[in-house]
Amino acid sequence: MKLETRNKKSWFQRLRLFGSPLRFTAQSGFIPLEVARPTAPPGRACTRARLLMGFTLVDLLVAIGIFSVVASIATGGFINALRTQRQISALLAADSNVSLALEQMAREIRTGSNFCLPNITDCLPNELVFNNAKGERVNYRLATDGTGTIEKGVTNSNGTKFSKITGGNAKIEYLKFALLGNLSDDRLQSRITIAVGVSAKAIGVSGNVIHLQTTVSPRQLDS
Repeated sequence: MKLETRNKKSWFQRLRLFGSPLRFTAQSGFIPLEVARPTAPPGRACTRARLLMGFTLVDLLVAIGIFSVVASIATGGFINALRTQRQISALLAADSNVSLALEQMAREIRTGSNFCLPNITDCLPNELVFNNAKGERVNYRLATDGTGTIEKGVTNSNGTKFSKITGGNAKIEYLKFALLGNLSDDRLQSRITIAVGVSAKAIGVSGNVIHLQTTVSPRQLDS
């Protein structure tokens, strides 16, 4: 009997030591009567009481304020990233548009002749006039209607007809031509340098200008 009582006390002390939520009777058999709520240590009584009570209004206001600040920062960064991506896409589209027009001009210049010759292919400022491989008089210039496009004029027996060679998503800020060796008596091979400034017409990206330049030399040698 003494050994059994000692074993009972030993198990009871072990269960109390590990914080068991079970209460036992003093009778033999250790039959649990009910599931009791574990008691907190004395130092944690206040903390546990607050957890059981829930959050206060001040706690909610602080949490909402912190969440609002983090959300505003994340939203601002996301909006800036979208704006930057839209600007880059618009500028790339405008650059591709003008690059295609420059390539068209370069192909025709390579097979052309008589570049801005006095009394033959007279040129106004910021325009290029020459004869193409078909013998037609070609004129490249910045559109005079203020639309910010490059236009090409072809003069033949039916007169001169101008058409735009750049799309509506690109705005030409300037178009300049620099000629070297275009005169027949200068003993220099003709060389034409084209400089273009282009910006996108999309909203919010009009202030960014891309500067393009290319130099073309005709295949036909000066006589």
